[in-house]
Amino acid sequence: MIDFLTHPHHRYTQSFDWLKQEIGRPVRTLYGDPDTLREYLPSLEKNPPRLLVLFQLEHLAAWASHFCPVLVFPMHDLTRLTPDAYLASLRGVEWISFSRTLHQRLAGLGLSSRYLQYAPDPAGFPQVSWAQGPSAYFWERMPGELDERAVRQILRGLEVDQLEVRRLGDALFSSVDQEKRKVAEGAWLGREDYLRSLAAFNVFVAPRRHEGIGMAFLEAMAMGMCVVAENHPTANEYIVSGQNGILYGGDRAKLYKPRRVDSVELARMGGEARETIRRIHEEWLAKKSEIGRCAERLLAKPMTPSSPAVRLLDDTLNFWQDNTRLWKIFQAGEPGIWRSDLTEKNAKRARTPWRHVRRFFGRLKTLMWTNHG
Repeated sequence: MIDFLTHPHHRYTQSFDWLKQEIGRPVRTLYGDPDTLREYLPSLEKNPPRLLVLFQLEHLAAWASHFCPVLVFPMHDLTRLTPDAYLASLRGVEWISFSRTLHQRLAGLGLSSRYLQYAPDPAGFPQVSWAQGPSAYFWERMPGELDERAVRQILRGLEVDQLEVRRLGDALFSSVDQEKRKVAEGAWLGREDYLRSLAAFNVFVAPRRHEGIGMAFLEAMAMGMCVVAENHPTANEYIVSGQNGILYGGDRAKLYKPRRVDSVELARMGGEARETIRRIHEEWLAKKSEIGRCAERLLAKPMTPSSPAVRLLDDTLNFWQDNTRLWKIFQAGEPGIWRSDLTEKNAKRARTPWRHVRRFFGRLKTLMWTNHG
């Protein structure tokens, strides 16, 4: 039996069903909500599956890997926040990443990681029209990262006057109760309605700073839309700014707008975006069999159960309430994570009391010598 355990958010989106098919064998799909995990994780000690596939839930791997082979599909948007010390402890786990940036990090920690770049088949999407000039679509999923005001500022330099804004926030991060959340997700994530409304526009503004794969902007590129996104993974792993889309840079304090682009250039980039997705999809078709081969190797791998730390199960179950409890089990000083002496010295100095006072007098001393000279 193969268990496929994924984020509870995907119970409603069903946006990664294609991934389960590539494993090559029947899987039992489980969603990692608290009630499911409280029953499932303890059961692994006595009744482990032959293979556990974790999608976006690598914090469960430390516990699960004591009892069964584990294959993790991490997502950059969440895994970028996971400490190196924890990741480096998972040497017996297999990883397949859809982000080049994330794969390089995992490989640099000595983990067994593979990189596959995914793109949907553009033939399955309608191609947008540019006959009426540029018009933009923006779902304000996370206003703390990007809101309508900032989007209008960006688009003003791109000669895009028409903007459709959908203001319902991402249900995953909102404070609505569970019943309202289900209604919101059902209203927003019906694929046919979403794609039908999206096809009426030709410029897509990516709503998030960081993505796992970036299905929303990949589908927009597949439709021939010109995608405008912040210069972060995974958008900058698909988009070459000025060639097949537009990347803008900056941070939370200041917004750096992209260069001015006219409507003809936007249309050209939209066409190139669709071609980019077509090419990457062909490469995906040639390489996706690596997922099935990896699963088969793990199924054939002999597994000797081991004893986990006493508090590991409890801290794993309470991860979403306080993830620092789990991270503290895996200290940065563990063998296998190289740190230079200078890095350790600077880190220790940064934790030392009165460092701000010493820094002030150090700068004052420098200033006095400069004036004296």
